Amino acid sequence: MFNRNAQCLLISAMDPIVIDDVAVLKCPICLDVFDKPKLLFCGHTLCAACIEQLHNSSLELDVPLACPECRRNVDVPSSGVENLASNFVIQRVLDARRFGTNNNATDSWAQADSDIDGLKRFVFRLKQKERCLKESCTKVMDALRREKVTILRKGDEVKQVSAHFASTTFRLQDV
Repeated sequence: MFNRNAQCLLISAMDPIVIDDVAVLKCPICLDVFDKPKLLFCGHTLCAACIEQLHNSSLELDVPLACPECRRNVDVPSSGVENLASNFVIQRVLDARRFGTNNNATDSWAQADSDIDGLKRFVFRLKQKERCLKESCTKVMDALRREKVTILRKGDEVKQVSAHFASTTFRLQDV
């Protein structure tokens, strides 16, 4: 069955690729059209920057990196996200869109880049930043609490030493 709203792209000498849903060209993390689509070892595709952000978060939290689509633990090469395999199929479709080789993409892409999608991405990014700020504030407050305990402990030690020193000094003067 052929969907008349489907997007048909002709990429060089290849057969046409029919995209029934522009959502397949969107990253599940940033909800935007893929930017440098990279393949995880589980087969799912994310933007390179999104994988980098996930990878950094997993390192900070000391937890394995889990694919946001299937939740399988995936590895990132020690040489970095840039060395993950690129999703060339998605990249070709995006390039075809960018260079105007698509046949009937105007309506589909207008829909994909609509104000509603833009607002969803904006809200999503704000929530991400809010979560990061909360995590950062929590870490700073925890560090300050630990520092306060350390300072109070050192202050008590100084008081004990000075009291001991004062009592020792008085005894020597009495002699």
